[in-house]
Amino acid sequence: MNSRLVVNGYELDLSESIAVPLNLSITDIKEPEKRKRSFSKTLTLEGTSNNMAFFIAAYSLDVSIEKSINIQFTPNKRYDCELYKNDLRIFKGKFKLNEVKILEGNYSFDCNLISDAVDIFAKLKDKKLNELDWSEYDHLLTRDNVIKSWSEGIKLNGVDNRNFGADSRGYQPKSYGYIYPIVDYGYVKPKNNSPLNFKVNQLFPFIYVKEAVKKCLDFALEGTNIEVDYTTTFFNNENMKKLIYGFGGGEQNKLNSTQVSQSQVLINNATNNSVYQSKNVGYYFFSDLFNVLDQFSFTPTYDANILNQNTGRIKMNIPGKYKLSFSTESVYYTSAIGYNPITFDTFNEVIVYVDGLQVYRYKWKQLVDVITTISFNTNIDVKAGQEVYLELVFAGGCSTGGSTGYQSFSLNFSNTDINLIADNSIALTDNSPVSLSSSLPDIKCSDFLKGILNLFYAYMSDPIYDPVTNKSLLTINSFINFYDSQENYDNWTDLVDESKDITIQSNSLVQGNVYQYTFSEEKDYLNQQYRDLVGSNYGEKQLEIDTWLNGVVKFELPFNTYVPYKIENSQLIYPLVIEQSTDSNNNIVTKPYKGKGMLTFYNGLRSGVVNIYDVEDAGGTYTIKYDFPMIHHLRFKDNPTNNYSFEPLFDLHFAPRSTTFDDIYAVPENSNTFEIYHRKFVNEITSIDSKLVTLYLKLSYKDINELDFAKLKMIDGVLYRLNTIKDFDSDAYGTTEVELIKYLG
Repeated sequence: MNSRLVVNGYELDLSESIAVPLNLSITDIKEPEKRKRSFSKTLTLEGTSNNMAFFIAAYSLDVSIEKSINIQFTPNKRYDCELYKNDLRIFKGKFKLNEVKILEGNYSFDCNLISDAVDIFAKLKDKKLNELDWSEYDHLLTRDNVIKSWSEGIKLNGVDNRNFGADSRGYQPKSYGYIYPIVDYGYVKPKNNSPLNFKVNQLFPFIYVKEAVKKCLDFALEGTNIEVDYTTTFFNNENMKKLIYGFGGGEQNKLNSTQVSQSQVLINNATNNSVYQSKNVGYYFFSDLFNVLDQFSFTPTYDANILNQNTGRIKMNIPGKYKLSFSTESVYYTSAIGYNPITFDTFNEVIVYVDGLQVYRYKWKQLVDVITTISFNTNIDVKAGQEVYLELVFAGGCSTGGSTGYQSFSLNFSNTDINLIADNSIALTDNSPVSLSSSLPDIKCSDFLKGILNLFYAYMSDPIYDPVTNKSLLTINSFINFYDSQENYDNWTDLVDESKDITIQSNSLVQGNVYQYTFSEEKDYLNQQYRDLVGSNYGEKQLEIDTWLNGVVKFELPFNTYVPYKIENSQLIYPLVIEQSTDSNNNIVTKPYKGKGMLTFYNGLRSGVVNIYDVEDAGGTYTIKYDFPMIHHLRFKDNPTNNYSFEPLFDLHFAPRSTTFDDIYAVPENSNTFEIYHRKFVNEITSIDSKLVTLYLKLSYKDINELDFAKLKMIDGVLYRLNTIKDFDSDAYGTTEVELIKYLG
């Protein structure tokens, strides 16, 4: 018997070898999101004394029962299990008992083996990137915080943190935190809409892709013993270190739902029943001003840091525009004797204050002994730290004069509701809290991770268990680092089954006559301009394949690079994310364009004047910077020959652009994403010399146990890459079908 089943550390007796054919493919490595993670194998175990001992202990099996229908055991228990063949572990998962049968006094057990492999992409498909926890980077929207993010540092858990190396120009980012790059999203800028001027709320914080990938994996692997190797060249290279991702256009940043809830005050069913002395004794009597929130009674349902009930004042911790709503039912009575009381509606008021200044007055008319409903809504604009409060004055009079009688009067209020809620339809303002979650594009974590892996033609290994650490290590790397050297190969010539056909096909993996590598197709102004001029998408690569097949095979990423634009009479170069149209009078109308997230390199500070303005004082309070934070799909040399030159080292695009809007013409021809990460492998399936070989090999469990997809395979002096092993099980089949791709060097 060459099969062994171990459940919860206990080896069970098997009546026959369990057939579990293995399918191994390089596609499993190239496309980890498509791996089949669910596996269930049904088997029947005989009631040997060894097996009976296990089931009695593990499932509380009652062996005093003689008929199957009355058998008692503890259901729904699952135990760790492993299945071995010739000491090769071919399955690891859970063991489940489904049914116990008795036939002529003999027991048998119907069981399931269920895989428990962690499906990273399944866990990420319902989670969005902006739903991950980025709260450690919450900060206030200020000129200082925006400008510091370029080369000095960020707020990390509310404390200043330097996330750059020793240089002073932001050339050595540590790939965590955020950066506020200069991007024109089409908002009206201060000082005559000058392209040199930006309000702080017209810029968005971008995140580093390296940290975003890490957060996705940390979320997917939470609760497992799997760790990720972050020391590979996939993570530690200049392209990944400087790659950032962020807002792709649309409306300006606003408060999110959490921030709105943290800033609101909701008071319901407040009451007041007080007697007030009149201020004079003539025709008129009126109350002192009194603070509503101080003298009304209500159950606190607010943050004590916002509303101090002892003073009746609301201290605003989040600036912006708020909606204040007030409603109550009021009635008053007088103690007058011998006079006919009336009301003067000009004197009944609720007054709203912000830091002692009146910002709203509401007046109403009320008769004696009559319940009157008072209700109003108003918008107020507050800054962080300001205090909001309400005061009420109540007045009355009589039809004839007199010097006595109106000594006091009663005010009764009930069903009083007071709500102060931030307006989340208004853009953030100075000192508004910024949450990275509310600033990031709306993209699923699974799509984001898959897009980054595909961009750099990367693979994700299955976790490799280390019994010393009791941890499993998962590795991600680009295929340019996957295969061993040409000198390191497995010689499989003697394993070939000569009795079976060998099939050789040319271009057999080609799916169409055009292969298109592209970023998301956006219809903003400059992307459309480029398409009209060139006839293809910005950053796109198309390969024409010599084949009888027709059709386009599209390799599209879920983000865009957008088009950098050079400002006239300036050194500024930044992406322009706008759309343009003409109105009925043939006037050009420009407005923000809403697109997918932007993927780009952060190139540190480059020479060029940019002015950063406060939101509320856009005419006067600003900072002049003579260096601007440059982002581009080109990664430039850190220390150029001079501050005004650009020396490209790598192009994020799949092909060099055919025209430019930024006056940068020196673009690397052979140092772009396609040439570095994709060219070699595309050639092997599309070249006229490409070959797919299908044959049968006499593989053993030892061969499978030592299998390494990274090593080339030699047969009769020709080198191949291993593509697929189909239905390997040496117990059931003598030889195994294998697909190989000819290695072209």
